Amino acid sequence: MYITQKEEERVSHLVSVLGEEAKSAFVKEVVGTRFVNALEQARLKAGLPEAEVARRMGVSRSKVSRMTATYDDNLTWGDIRAYAEAVGLSISVLFDTADDTATKIKHCVFEVGRMLSHLVELAKESKEDPAIIEGIDRFHREVLLNMLIRIDASYRDLPRLQTHPVKESAPKPVAAPTTRKKGRAKAHA
Repeated sequence: MYITQKEEERVSHLVSVLGEEAKSAFVKEVVGTRFVNALEQARLKAGLPEAEVARRMGVSRSKVSRMTATYDDNLTWGDIRAYAEAVGLSISVLFDTADDTATKIKHCVFEVGRMLSHLVELAKESKEDPAIIEGIDRFHREVLLNMLIRIDASYRDLPRLQTHPVKESAPKPVAAPTTRKKGRAKAHA
């Protein structure tokens, strides 16, 4: 199970205060409920009471309550899917292996594209608010610039075969041809 830097700092603090047994308790309680907490936060963000989520899922309110009071390992795929749909979340699943970096990157690219499309839809719905449209437009340009910078940096760090050395600078743009008036062309020696 992956622990973030902030969580690791919290673990270190707990271990220093409570001893080594605090680490497993922390991992079980915090790391083991990330998914459950994300579902609960989505419900709260949507402004939905548990009773409404239960109605949309077709289950009892107590089942919804139990789902958000348990550990991630106790949730079923069907319950996750139903809860996500009930609170308006979309689910994206990536099956990967530790060495499948290319697939992970492709998945992220498609997710970024989906989310940017969602922003475009929000802009279309906000026709009368130019500030929203301008903000989304600026955000798109910032995302594009940041992605290009990161892709360029990664590309430059790639090892190269000796037959294809890396150029230190970007290619210079080719100047557009200029038109000369008849009879004015000079001969070059």
